[in-house]
Amino acid sequence: MTLNRSELDRLLTGDRGPVKSKVAEIARRTVNEAKRLAPVDSGEGRASIHWEWRSRNGLVRAWAGTTLDYMYYQHEGTEAHGPKTASVMVFRPKQGHPQRAGRKGGRGGKVFATWVEGVKPHPFMVNGLRASTSWPIKKL
Repeated sequence: MTLNRSELDRLLTGDRGPVKSKVAEIARRTVNEAKRLAPVDSGEGRASIHWEWRSRNGLVRAWAGTTLDYMYYQHEGTEAHGPKTASVMVFRPKQGHPQRAGRKGGRGGKVFATWVEGVKPHPFMVNGLRASTSWPIKKL
């Protein structure tokens, strides 16, 4: 038996080959579903969800996700926490939720806290992938 190497490469890794087409389809569906499931405040995080090719060594791979650091914490969640070295944490409240001077916990646009509730996880990427393919998905 003789294999036509160029035809095999075209089928497996070619831009119009069935393998790359299927991977792109699943990546697009994953991103669309993840955007639908992602929590939204300003919309910046949802808009940052995308996919791109990350093929190397002859493997066809697509990466889907976001490069915004805070979206990791939205996806995975956080535990309740407090300051490690100072007596209070100082931060600015979320956009659209300003603290006015004189209100409890606020002073001129800053919030002082000794304890902060954690963020519940919203696994929008994993759930987007699960909704986009019938392949078994395990979260590592």
